[in-house]
Amino acid sequence: MPSGNCNASTISPSRFSIETIAFLITKKLADSFLSQVRYERKFVIAKDQALYREFLKFKGDFERYLNEASGIADPKVAALLNQVKQDYDRYHELFDKETVQIKAHRDYPKAGTTARKPDHGQYPCADRATTSGKAAGYV
Repeated sequence: MPSGNCNASTISPSRFSIETIAFLITKKLADSFLSQVRYERKFVIAKDQALYREFLKFKGDFERYLNEASGIADPKVAALLNQVKQDYDRYHELFDKETVQIKAHRDYPKAGTTARKPDHGQYPCADRATTSGKAAGYV
């Protein structure tokens, strides 16, 4: 029985077909990409470097799995994987640009930022309706 660490370099082709190996690598590609997206989104919101490091970890995993898949792919699948790589590289170009912007605007000026009560315009009772049920007359 294979261990939990399945990759093309540790699985014997005599035990598994190439299709099974390709399926395992494809699943790992999808998992690592979805993890990247999850950490990317968290990083964009929280701007926490630990989240960015996790993003980079999954980026490395994805690239390693893509290379493994390319190494065992037939020419037709290799062309598809090449397109995946091009799209993936474009995704990272865009995210790298966003990361530069995030780092450039990391510290927002604290002076002049005061909490203001929202202007409800034609709905002056909106304050009461949202503050508590008792104030709005619901209790």
